[in-house]
Amino acid sequence: MRNKFISSLTGAVFSFAASGLAFAADMAVKSAPPAPPPAVPSWTGFYIGIDAGGAWGLSDQKWQFTEPAGPLDPVDFGRSHQLGGVGGFLAGYNWQFSPAWVVGIEGDYNWASSSNTNTTRNITHGGVPVGLPGEFSLQMNQSLDWLASVRGRIGYVWGSSLWYATGGAAWEGVEYAGLFYDFGAPNGSLSATANTPNPINKTNSGWVAGGGVEYMATEHVLLRLEYLYYGFNGSTATAPYCFVAGGCSPGLFSTYSWSNNNVQTVRAALSYKF
Repeated sequence: MRNKFISSLTGAVFSFAASGLAFAADMAVKSAPPAPPPAVPSWTGFYIGIDAGGAWGLSDQKWQFTEPAGPLDPVDFGRSHQLGGVGGFLAGYNWQFSPAWVVGIEGDYNWASSSNTNTTRNITHGGVPVGLPGEFSLQMNQSLDWLASVRGRIGYVWGSSLWYATGGAAWEGVEYAGLFYDFGAPNGSLSATANTPNPINKTNSGWVAGGGVEYMATEHVLLRLEYLYYGFNGSTATAPYCFVAGGCSPGLFSTYSWSNNNVQTVRAALSYKF
């Protein structure tokens, strides 16, 4: 009888202990805190990078020449296209807030390689062709050497990507050249030229706007695809009218004018975020 009682008591103790352990384990599982949500990548900080891409330009080129007989009609070359490439470096700072919005400021400098040349022999005065057929020749050239800008940026973080718009001030380095050639009489005794110093280097200021998407590949590596549209004013240059045989006509200058130049670029960039 005594052994049976001890056996029953031992079984009850083990059963109670087992149920207690199961209850404690269940409570531990139920009281465990939920897993934290995945962290949103932070875009705040300085960055530097390099970029490269393509560029194309669109402009209206007009030219006007003045001589003693009176001004010649402006020559309109129409809409002139130029294609080329760009490549350079960039640097900026981003600040993330609210929590998925990002604002920042960025500066960049890009070397460029694009040019356009137009030539015509259709010179008129009052709508009437001037001189003998083929007597006059006009050539104008415009070459883009570099682009630079300082822009603000605002964007929205979507996963690991930043979709943004950008805009600000821009500058371009341009080379201009113009050549007007008057073959004169058939024997060439009156042949003369009026050409600009070759070339004229100028810096034009303007504006730029665009947008793009940037991907945070790692905590420090950023990849970008970007489109920018630049708008610049034109330029004017003067050149003396000089005879091939020697000497220039005093006070007689030709005037070349290049109207507004619009440049578009598509660039890919690789940046390092500190």
